[in-house]
Amino acid sequence: ASGIVTKTYQPTLAQRIIFPYIANGQITDLRGRSIAPAVEPKYRSLPYRAVERGAIFAFNYDRAVERLQEAPYLLITEGEIKALFADMAGFAVVAFPGMQSYRVIPATKKPKIIIFDSDAHHQQVVDRAIIRTAQYIGMEQVFVVRLPLFGESKMDIDTFLRHPQGGHEYFTYLVTHALPIDRYLRLRSV
Repeated sequence: ASGIVTKTYQPTLAQRIIFPYIANGQITDLRGRSIAPAVEPKYRSLPYRAVERGAIFAFNYDRAVERLQEAPYLLITEGEIKALFADMAGFAVVAFPGMQSYRVIPATKKPKIIIFDSDAHHQQVVDRAIIRTAQYIGMEQVFVVRLPLFGESKMDIDTFLRHPQGGHEYFTYLVTHALPIDRYLRLRSV
């Protein structure tokens, strides 16, 4: 109930689902999502900047390393729940704690596919985050998937996988037909 207690004895991460970030067999960070819909912020990290507390690895790092032994590509998203849904669907996937919060991803020569939320009202912001992420991870072998909105204003991996028009088969199709980043950016600039 008290979550993690800070140096000043203040509870943090209380009343939240806790997501452990595990890399190389060690817990490298903890993040929490509120269990009450009205509680803000929805997501909370431990105190201090990620680098100051040694939180440098992406969420689901060890699972992605394990899956990459067989998986043909690595998915990169933002948000732990999205990564968990993609992982449960059998994909090698890591997640940043947000579109602007970069973390170390598993080293691989396999294609890296960025799948952030599709957002009818803020797609330019998402596209800028995709560009920055591609620059961070290196532009080589980087692809992008933009999820269809199906009439909604926003679409993310977990919603898409559960959506009646989406699902695992359609998601797999989109992933295997991901656009190379340069082509995606050319199409988006039209």
